[in-house]
Amino acid sequence: MLARTVTNLAAKIRKLNILTKLTILVAGVAAVAIPLVVGTLEAPRLGAQSADVRRPKFEVASIKPFTFASPSADPGRSGGANLGDPGMFRALRVPVRT
Repeated sequence: MLARTVTNLAAKIRKLNILTKLTILVAGVAAVAIPLVVGTLEAPRLGAQSADVRRPKFEVASIKPFTFASPSADPGRSGGANLGDPGMFRALRVPVRT
Protein backbone atom coordinates (compact mmCIF):
# COMPACT_ATOMS: atom_id res chain seq x y z
CA MET A 1 0.00 0.00 0.00
CA LEU A 2 2.79 2.42 0.92
CA ALA A 3 4.80 1.49 -2.17
CA ARG A 4 1.78 2.19 -4.38
CA THR A 5 1.26 5.61 -2.72
CA VAL A 6 4.92 6.53 -3.25
CA THR A 7 4.75 5.37 -6.87
CA ASN A 8 1.62 7.47 -7.49
CA LEU A 9 3.23 10.49 -5.86
CA ALA A 10 6.39 10.08 -7.95
CA ALA A 11 4.28 9.88 -11.11
CA LYS A 12 2.46 13.10 -10.18
CA ILE A 13 5.77 14.87 -9.49
CA ARG A 14 7.13 13.79 -12.90
CA LYS A 15 4.10 15.39 -14.57
CA LEU A 16 4.85 18.82 -13.03
CA ASN A 17 6.63 21.31 -15.27
CA ILE A 18 10.07 22.68 -14.33
CA LEU A 19 8.71 26.03 -13.12
CA THR A 20 6.36 24.35 -10.62
CA LYS A 21 9.15 22.07 -9.38
CA LEU A 22 11.44 25.07 -8.96
CA THR A 23 8.74 26.98 -7.07
CA ILE A 24 8.22 24.06 -4.67
CA LEU A 25 11.98 23.78 -4.15
CA VAL A 26 12.38 27.51 -3.40
CA ALA A 27 9.42 27.45 -0.99
CA GLY A 28 10.89 24.47 0.87
CA VAL A 29 14.33 26.05 1.16
CA ALA A 30 12.80 29.36 2.29
CA ALA A 31 10.68 27.58 4.92
CA VAL A 32 13.89 26.30 6.52
CA ALA A 33 16.32 29.14 5.79
CA ILE A 34 14.23 32.17 6.81
CA PRO A 35 13.64 31.11 10.44
CA LEU A 36 17.31 30.15 10.77
CA VAL A 37 18.51 33.51 9.44
CA VAL A 38 16.04 35.52 11.54
CA GLY A 39 16.92 33.53 14.66
CA THR A 40 20.62 34.06 14.06
CA LEU A 41 20.25 37.80 13.52
CA GLU A 42 17.91 38.33 16.47
CA ALA A 43 19.83 36.18 18.97
CA PRO A 44 21.42 38.09 21.84
CA ARG A 45 25.13 38.61 21.56
CA LEU A 46 27.08 36.58 24.09
CA GLY A 47 30.44 37.89 25.12
CA ALA A 48 33.17 36.59 27.34
CA GLN A 49 33.28 37.83 30.90
CA SER A 50 35.27 40.99 31.26
CA ALA A 51 38.14 41.24 33.73
CA ASP A 52 36.41 43.95 35.80
CA VAL A 53 33.59 41.68 36.97
CA ARG A 54 33.39 41.77 40.75
CA ARG A 55 33.64 38.32 42.23
CA PRO A 56 31.81 37.45 45.43
CA LYS A 57 33.87 37.75 48.57
CA PHE A 58 33.51 35.49 51.57
CA GLU A 59 34.53 36.98 54.87
CA VAL A 60 34.01 34.06 57.24
CA ALA A 61 33.01 30.44 56.96
CA SER A 62 32.92 28.48 60.17
CA ILE A 63 31.53 25.06 61.06
CA LYS A 64 31.41 24.22 64.75
CA PRO A 65 30.02 21.20 66.55
CA PHE A 66 26.75 21.92 68.36
CA THR A 67 26.41 21.23 72.04
CA PHE A 68 23.53 22.19 74.26
CA ALA A 69 26.03 23.83 76.63
CA SER A 70 27.09 26.37 74.01
CA PRO A 71 25.98 29.97 74.71
CA SER A 72 24.17 30.20 71.38
CA ALA A 73 21.92 27.25 72.22
CA ASP A 74 18.30 28.23 72.37
CA PRO A 75 16.26 25.16 73.32
CA GLY A 76 12.98 26.97 72.64
CA ARG A 77 13.66 27.24 68.89
CA SER A 78 13.97 24.50 66.34
CA GLY A 79 17.00 24.20 64.10
CA GLY A 80 17.22 25.28 60.49
CA ALA A 81 18.43 28.05 58.25
CA ASN A 82 18.15 31.69 59.29
CA LEU A 83 17.75 33.88 56.21
CA GLY A 84 16.98 37.17 57.98
CA ASP A 85 19.96 39.08 56.58
CA PRO A 86 20.32 38.81 52.78
CA GLY A 87 24.10 39.00 53.06
CA MET A 88 24.39 36.20 55.62
CA PHE A 89 23.43 32.54 55.84
CA ARG A 90 23.25 30.99 59.28
CA ALA A 91 22.12 27.46 60.07
CA LEU A 92 21.75 26.12 63.60
CA ARG A 93 21.37 22.47 64.60
CA VAL A 94 21.59 21.26 61.00
CA PRO A 95 23.73 18.17 60.41
CA VAL A 96 26.62 18.58 58.02
CA ARG A 97 26.71 14.88 57.21
CA THR A 98 23.73 12.63 56.75
